[in-house]
Amino acid sequence: HTTSDAAARARDMMDRQLSHMVRLIDDLLDVSRISRGKVELKRQPVTVRAVVDAAVEASRPLVEAGRHELVVTLPDELLTLDADPTRLSQVLSNLLNNSAKYTPDGGRIELAARRDGGHAVVRVADTGVGIPQD
Repeated sequence: HTTSDAAARARDMMDRQLSHMVRLIDDLLDVSRISRGKVELKRQPVTVRAVVDAAVEASRPLVEAGRHELVVTLPDELLTLDADPTRLSQVLSNLLNNSAKYTPDGGRIELAARRDGGHAVVRVADTGVGIPQD
C-alpha cells in the first residue's frame, strides 16, 4: 500500500514536471516566433469571461501557493471579443503569475474587466511593491 502511494506521488510529480517543461518549451518557441514576426493569431469570437476564467485557472497554483486573495470583477454584460483566446488568456495569466510571484505572501490580487466604448479594458493590480517608474 505504501509503495503504491509513493508511486502515485512520483507519477503526480512527473506529470507536473512534464507540464512545466512543455510550458517552458512553448514559451521558448513563442519568443522565437515573436522575434521573427511569425506569430499567427487564431482570432475567433470569445467572451472576456472565458478568457479570464482560463487565465485564473492557469494561475491558481501560484496564487494559492502565496496564499493570496484573488478578486475578479467582471461586468454583468457579456463582452465578446474578436481575439485569439489562447494568446489573450496567456497574457492575463502571465500578469497574474507575476503578481503572485512578486506580492508578499497573503497579498491581494485584483483582476477587473470593463467596457470602454468599443473596447474591453482589463486591469490587474496587486499589493506588491510594483515596478519602479524609471
